[in-house]
Amino acid sequence: MSATASRGSCNGIATIPESEPQGREAVASRPGSPRCECPAPHRCPAARAAVPASAFCRPDLVILGDSFGQDLFNMIVENGGFSGYAVTTLPVPARCQLHYGLERDELDSFIAPEDRRLCARGFLDTEAVAMIRQAEVVFFASKWQMWSAARFAASLRAMALPERTRVFVLGPKSFAPNRRALLRLPADQIRQARFPVSPEIRAINDTLRTSLAAGQFVDLLENICPQGCPLFDTEGRLLSYDGAHLTRAGACMTGAQMLELPILDGFARDERGCAWPGI
Repeated sequence: MSATASRGSCNGIATIPESEPQGREAVASRPGSPRCECPAPHRCPAARAAVPASAFCRPDLVILGDSFGQDLFNMIVENGGFSGYAVTTLPVPARCQLHYGLERDELDSFIAPEDRRLCARGFLDTEAVAMIRQAEVVFFASKWQMWSAARFAASLRAMALPERTRVFVLGPKSFAPNRRALLRLPADQIRQARFPVSPEIRAINDTLRTSLAAGQFVDLLENICPQGCPLFDTEGRLLSYDGAHLTRAGACMTGAQMLELPILDGFARDERGCAWPGI
């Protein structure tokens, strides 16, 4: 599949195939940037003819990844982050992982046999890289596996993104408690409980942190889970239903903490924060 084949026809935003988990999508326009005449954001069919890259406006902010990338989108939107940026999302299934420049034989050694046909479609291919080279800001977010995390610094070098492009790689997040331990806690302690991050996720986080260039790694675990990961926010709202993906309250809390990190200093955020009823 070509990189543009998965994009919608609206020039300011890419839509996500129906086969992928869905996140909310939006488009904003920066004053003075190219304007696209688009209808309201909509969902396009999963199967469509390839659309030339020239048919799309130059994106300001690109988010690449799987359902964790969709979580990131919601984290930004709920907190008014990157105000004025046009947002484009490029889906890469978790089964295929984020990578670029690997030889087919090496890639096949990491991909499950039943997923090789899907991943051979090249979600992060030369057309996608040509597109993101035009962006001002690029985020990579994934449910990382060790093999892709260990090779992602090399993948970035292979992409040869221009120096003016700000690159951010979002580290893993984890809200998965031991369910049995959770049920043993008194009701008044559950909201304040903190749960340890698994050694596997810690190792992936450390690999990304130590291998990426300075200013690229966004360390969620260090900032959300310094002494263990919470399952509820301060208002008692559940952060994640499955231990990995965020509820709206989870997107609000983690997004607010992310956008306050020094590494993201200077990117606009709505100072009102998250204020919505019914959560």
